[in-house]
Amino acid sequence: MRPLLVLCLAGLVAGCAYLRPTAEPIPTRWQVTGDQQADVLLVFLPGVKDTHHDIFNLGAPGVLADSGLGWDMVAVDAHAGYYRERSFLDRLSADVFEPAREKGYEQFWLTGPSLGGFGSLFYWCREGDADIAGVIAMAPHLGGDDIVTDIREAGGLAEWQADPVVGEEHERQLWTCLQNRPPEPPIWLAYGEADHLAPANALLAESLPPERVLTNEGQHRWKDWLPLWAAIFARIEVEQQTGAE
Repeated sequence: MRPLLVLCLAGLVAGCAYLRPTAEPIPTRWQVTGDQQADVLLVFLPGVKDTHHDIFNLGAPGVLADSGLGWDMVAVDAHAGYYRERSFLDRLSADVFEPAREKGYEQFWLTGPSLGGFGSLFYWCREGDADIAGVIAMAPHLGGDDIVTDIREAGGLAEWQADPVVGEEHERQLWTCLQNRPPEPPIWLAYGEADHLAPANALLAESLPPERVLTNEGQHRWKDWLPLWAAIFARIEVEQQTGAE
């Protein structure tokens, strides 16, 4: 899938003013939630208009801190330029995951809205790290109308067979990965029912356990996403407590 990054998210980034210069290493902002470093790190990827600082300013760390999970967090400035330059996977691996392992983190969760939701799923599909404990895709960009319609007309993701002339190659690769994914690590999905990406998200939702899909009446905005993250964190905490008993 690595060569496909040049095409990745063409509908979001082509001719887009959000293509900022890339940096090496990729900029990050870390937060230790408790009095000492946790074992679990949440890797938070931004939406197409956001920076890693916006992730902090818009309230994500507070929602995580209030959850009771006790995870630490790193916000990553993985903007559209890294996808365009095909460096997203390499930078995330070298500048985030490797240093985190050196710091002593043992498990990782990936999350992000829109572009960040795509990036979370894309990294998991491509890298498949054994210590990725789960993915929380918030209103992820999953492809254009052509491939979404193709999957729907096939009767859903379970019945769909990728057609080489329908959709972009990266879209087919991502949906094929989601179609053939193992049951673990878990994928959590959340989105607003008034979101313009809701039709594609609903297709993915059909293939996930219903308890791992959350929706509200919101749109494609942070104020609608924050309550969904809070609800997912609460469910994950219950799952982990139940599993530990």
